[in-house]
Amino acid sequence: MRQALEAAIRARIEAVAPQLVGDLWGRKQVTLLITRLSISATSRVAEGEAQAVLFSDTPDAFPVDGLIGALREPVSVTGQDFRLRARLTQLSERIEEMQAVCRLTFAIEVMQ
Repeated sequence: MRQALEAAIRARIEAVAPQLVGDLWGRKQVTLLITRLSISATSRVAEGEAQAVLFSDTPDAFPVDGLIGALREPVSVTGQDFRLRARLTQLSERIEEMQAVCRLTFAIEVMQ
């Protein structure tokens, strides 16, 4: 599930800012964290939150307008036993340990 969502988000980011695709370990991907996933006891739907984390030497490298435009429409992915929809809800920038960090927060819904 995480890999499918990461690939879909990465494709949209690469379209507007290919230089931002890369994680802390040097791989050609976006760091994606599932920060919360609430599992229902009565339905097959889970809801939660995910964050895509982008890194750069300077905040000027983050094309905020381009990122919002690329991710304005919900991201949908389908796997063998799930369907997932992610909607961008927040974009934040910070300086962390001498590195610019952009966090893209998504509300996610998983149907199994």
